[in-house]
Amino acid sequence: RRRTGDAVSAEVIEPATAAGPATRPASGRRGVLEALAAALLFAAIAAAALWPVVSGRNSFFHIDLRYEHLPVWSATQRALLAGDSPWWIDGEYCGQPLLFIQEAPLFYPAMYPLLRTGLPVERLADVFSLLHFWLAGLAAWFLLREIAPEKTWAPIFGGVAWMLSARMVQNAIWPNAVAVCSLLPF
Repeated sequence: RRRTGDAVSAEVIEPATAAGPATRPASGRRGVLEALAAALLFAAIAAAALWPVVSGRNSFFHIDLRYEHLPVWSATQRALLAGDSPWWIDGEYCGQPLLFIQEAPLFYPAMYPLLRTGLPVERLADVFSLLHFWLAGLAAWFLLREIAPEKTWAPIFGGVAWMLSARMVQNAIWPNAVAVCSLLPF
């Protein structure tokens, strides 16, 4: 119950201090061109930073991961290319269902087209991780462009920082983990 002299909780905004219209990211043709430029920039930076893997001299998959993931990818690829069902591997552990196995995430959108190319799985696994490094930078760029559209360089630096962050680099050897980390900004 209000009494005479009580303070009223309404805030008075003076015309000179009122916030202007919120800045929005570029849209239309300019927005598409900005996104393409960012995509090319992140691809170039990822290629330069991870050149030993891009060139094929090194691989993200080594030691036990080479013997854990790549045979499953290879068996899955053989089944897909032969037109057989990729849902079961006969020669591994007396038969193993691929439906819920982490080594070959068949329901992930990038996995099926990669395996259908017929390229060696050693390179496909690296391409999968490299693709997700690039996607991580681009996803962070989109996020930061929405958060701070008036800042020109913040989305670029943020995208590079996330793309080459310790979280992304340490997950490069785990296809599922690098994929999830790259999609976090979305």
